[in-house]
Amino acid sequence: MNRRIFMVGVAAATVPLSGCSTDESQATGLGSIVVSNDRGEPAEIHLRVSEDGEDVHDERYTLDPGPGDDLSLSEEWMGDGEYEITLGLVDGNGERTVSTGEFEETVSEWDDDCYHLRFVVGSGGGVAEYVRGGECLGS
Repeated sequence: MNRRIFMVGVAAATVPLSGCSTDESQATGLGSIVVSNDRGEPAEIHLRVSEDGEDVHDERYTLDPGPGDDLSLSEEWMGDGEYEITLGLVDGNGERTVSTGEFEETVSEWDDDCYHLRFVVGSGGGVAEYVRGGECLGS
């Protein structure tokens, strides 16, 4: 398995994701949250992010099925820090909560300035998450 790829969710297969490399080793922080819908129908999701017990993002979205309608969230409050991120399906067929502290040891070994968290709403109703390294968006 490529050291830049770290699967933290339960999935039937590993989805290959590659990151971009930088020349300097530096602190690695949350750069974005992406959510995609692999169902055959629209999925209504609830995405909540908190830092130190305080919500910094709490919104509902409807994602059409398939590629091209991914939710991509990159906000000023993202970066260094520990975030708790919950993605729930409004129809009650799945929810996943992760803490960025779970990735700390892995991403600290990367030479990337950011890591990007991806949630995938599966066709079977579950939610899986992956993290990959890369450059911060907007840099």
